[in-house]
Amino acid sequence: MALLLTRRANLFLIAITLSAFLPYTVADEGANLNAVVKVHSKNRSINLSSPWLKQTPRSVSGSGVIIGKGLVLTNAHVVLNTTEITLQPFNSSERIPASVRILAPGIDLALLEFEQTGDLTDIAPLTLAGKSPTVQSTVQVYGYPTGGDTQSVTEGIISRIEHTSYRYGAVGLRIQIDAAINPGNSGGPAIVDGQIAGIAFSHIRSANDIGYVIPTEEIRKFLDDVADGVYDGKPDFNANYQHLENSALRRRLKLSSDVTGVLCHGVREQKDSPLKEGDIITQIADYNVDNRGRCRMKNEVNLSLTHLAIEVAENGHVPVTVIRNGTEQQLSVPVEMRKKLIKYTIGNYPRYFVYGPVIFSEATADYIVAIDAGGASSDANRRRGLSVVKSMMQRAKSPLVQRRYESRDENSTEELVVVTRLLTHETARGYRTIPYFLTVKSVNDQKVTDFSQMVTLLRDTKNEFVEIRFFDSLADVIVLDRLQVIAATESILEDNGIVRQGSRELVKVWEKLE
Repeated sequence: MALLLTRRANLFLIAITLSAFLPYTVADEGANLNAVVKVHSKNRSINLSSPWLKQTPRSVSGSGVIIGKGLVLTNAHVVLNTTEITLQPFNSSERIPASVRILAPGIDLALLEFEQTGDLTDIAPLTLAGKSPTVQSTVQVYGYPTGGDTQSVTEGIISRIEHTSYRYGAVGLRIQIDAAINPGNSGGPAIVDGQIAGIAFSHIRSANDIGYVIPTEEIRKFLDDVADGVYDGKPDFNANYQHLENSALRRRLKLSSDVTGVLCHGVREQKDSPLKEGDIITQIADYNVDNRGRCRMKNEVNLSLTHLAIEVAENGHVPVTVIRNGTEQQLSVPVEMRKKLIKYTIGNYPRYFVYGPVIFSEATADYIVAIDAGGASSDANRRRGLSVVKSMMQRAKSPLVQRRYESRDENSTEELVVVTRLLTHETARGYRTIPYFLTVKSVNDQKVTDFSQMVTLLRDTKNEFVEIRFFDSLADVIVLDRLQVIAATESILEDNGIVRQGSRELVKVWEKLE
């Protein structure tokens, strides 16, 4: 079952805006139980070093909540890389097929769609709360944790609300609760006063009763975002600034003691920003900026001005108050939705191409995240090994490390191509094992700018040898006999159980197909 991130207009005629989700006021315990379903999914993991491999699906389960007609909200990690999804209604053994409508792995939310039939006919959706509850509010978490098939309800309090990092570079608000959350609870609703205050998504295994919930503010942003059928994610606000705590600096800028804010040094990657070098940023929207660049939201959450700007931006702009040349000014500063140079797979298989013994793949941020995660592993050998790998990448000035957070211009087609490994074959004899994913710099001294262009270089060269160089200073230069490689590629594919030489679009480039 393919993950759906399409603009199929017929699917989105069903109301997906907030107004569609808020016609109900449900405080009834029975209604809460009925609207919470068990989500069964069969997911495949992705092998980054052998991206053609289709792993055997593994069965996972989580929870979900009905929020509209034929719509279920759950966690993205429950259905990531799914091949099949079914929903099990409350107190029923029935399995009703569902599919992914929208997937947002960064903020860990997914919207599923299903046909209202069987025990899921005419189930009243639950209502999203207008805002996060206050700390110390009582919360009930509904779901299907591991260890049983029936629905579970646990109760606790809201312990903390904070702004933090999620996955894949996403940031947002997060609620900490002390109600028990276990595997299987993921995607289940946290209910306060009969309304959805958030969606359970994580817990700390080594601690007792510390669970985390995605709050209603993040859910509402997600639903607003996907109303057009596509998840864009949050924008970037890349203001450079310094603190204004030093007394000499404040005197030099002629700032009175009652003025708080930060000194702006411009906006990264945004030459036409109305923010200028030397501006004193004093407010983001209606929120005051302190001398360390922090702002306190109405729910008492304290966060940086750059993160606040992302949260309060509307229609691509955020209101900013500055002092410029001693005069207060109101600016409308654009935020940007720029694509990252090194992207996450987010449920898609990386593109690949096999040239003789060499496995080429598109660079993915998933690889660096996996190394970071391994460096914090409880397995000492794995932790030590991946720490060595990361250290090697840093010493070699790998672009996967140095350009990890870099954005690319809207019209740019630049992408990084890596070699994931060398397959065993006589044409590769004598070369060292690839220690980590090496970033390709050139083919026969011609710079590699994107994957299709690199395949074209390999296809069109008439040289006796193909010379592959890398940005990584520790990497060998790989020189291959062109005619030997072309003759051996088919047998190499067969020996390694590789059905196709590359991803479909790259094979078309190789074969000069339109």
